[in-house]
Amino acid sequence: MSNDLYLKTHFPNHLANYTEKQAAAGAKLPKELSRQLAYFTHLTNLCIPLLSSVLGELSNQIQVVYAHDDKITLALPTITAANHVRYLHQECLLALHGHLAFGQFSKIKVIVNHKIHRIGGQITNQENTQEKPLSENTVQTITQTAKLVIKNPSLQASFIKLIQTAAIKA
Repeated sequence: MSNDLYLKTHFPNHLANYTEKQAAAGAKLPKELSRQLAYFTHLTNLCIPLLSSVLGELSNQIQVVYAHDDKITLALPTITAANHVRYLHQECLLALHGHLAFGQFSKIKVIVNHKIHRIGGQITNQENTQEKPLSENTVQTITQTAKLVIKNPSLQASFIKLIQTAAIKA
């Protein structure tokens, strides 16, 4: 929803949050917030190539969310990635000091934000579209519940067949 034209021509329904309604009305972010967002985005774009030598592909998932005085805060999408950056924080600091914009930072704080994911240079919400297989225990529980709850025999048979085919596909 970052396309301004879409927001100006899209009329949200009653379930939209306040920000979506304001954006549809043509409102913009407050200047200070917009400036901070641009600054953090700029720092994010600068730190990705610097950290790629230390972190490899993991550097594409980093987002700078705070930078002030001597501390910089990085957000990563998984706990494993965050722990990896914490483990290599000294190497990351040395790599960041390769650019003047990061010279004043002496501390790295790492947080986990499950909603971020970088695809092709753009940060997007991470959607879990991967289908996970149903365990045998889950299939058995659903089948037993369906037999107890669903009274229509044809609906019950169809539902049980659906559950069993879903378990086979995975």
